[in-house]
Amino acid sequence: MERYFETLLSVATKKPKVSIYLPPDLKEELDVWAEEENRSVSNLVETMIRDAITVRRKKSKSSHSPKQDEDSA
Repeated sequence: MERYFETLLSVATKKPKVSIYLPPDLKEELDVWAEEENRSVSNLVETMIRDAITVRRKKSKSSHSPKQDEDSA
């Protein structure tokens, strides 16, 4: 039975794994935040990264708008 759970956990996701080091206070904040939202820290951080990338892409698109190119010509 133990082997079954090991196999189940090892195929739970096909997503690549990323490890980071955090100061204990930041980790505690993430733990509390995730618990408040009834989600895992991993899911919380994934959502934060997705949101940050969305904002970054929008900024990148707006900084290369045709209007700005016309103004600089």
